Amino acid sequence: MMAFLLSIDCSGQSCSSALVRNGQISAVENLPLTRGHASHILPQIARVVADAGIAMSAITQIVTTVGPGSFTGLRVGLAAARGLALALDIPVTGVRVGDLLIDQMKIAKSDQAWCIAALDGKRAEPFAQCWNPDNGEISSPFTATETGLREHLPAASDIPLMIAGNGSEKLRPLLFDIGHRQVTIVNDSLPDAAQLGQWAWRRLTDGQPLWPPKPLYVRPPDVSQAAAKKAAGQ
Repeated sequence: MMAFLLSIDCSGQSCSSALVRNGQISAVENLPLTRGHASHILPQIARVVADAGIAMSAITQIVTTVGPGSFTGLRVGLAAARGLALALDIPVTGVRVGDLLIDQMKIAKSDQAWCIAALDGKRAEPFAQCWNPDNGEISSPFTATETGLREHLPAASDIPLMIAGNGSEKLRPLLFDIGHRQVTIVNDSLPDAAQLGQWAWRRLTDGQPLWPPKPLYVRPPDVSQAAAKKAAGQ
């Protein structure tokens, strides 16, 4: 039985930590941040633990975002989660932000609406993840190029689409470009560590699977691509 679940998120433009007990938030801290996650995450976790009035040893489960998202942020969050889990001898699992966004949309959706999580990848095309209402399947995350969208979405343009996440405003015109006009943005933000922690708590207590604590990279880091071009003499 989980006593306290520690949730960590460094995948976006914030550094976020939360403690969840019995599905309820005990403490949370969100720090808007575009870089420098590595120097902030462990002190932040220490403050969250202190705010909850517990010892670090009371934590029995850790979850952290695995992607897609900031390459550096994902590695920082995973390193912190794995290090603490090793020190405390407790399990650590990964969560995909898109899964939570899709679950939230499914509650409010119309019967035939497809649900699409859109995460800003700092390029013209965001990362996307789709839920098909016909078979209940959730796709793996992909880059929302024209080809990717056509591969993952129905051809019929009259099917309603619901989108959520901080890449929603980028995704909507891309959907228009391939003929989809019934597009509704449910929200254009990302969940914090508290929301992720509560969602993970429910899944774990219900016996539903999460993800291994390994980074989920939809595309190679920009630095890798730059190095490849340099090696090719471009």
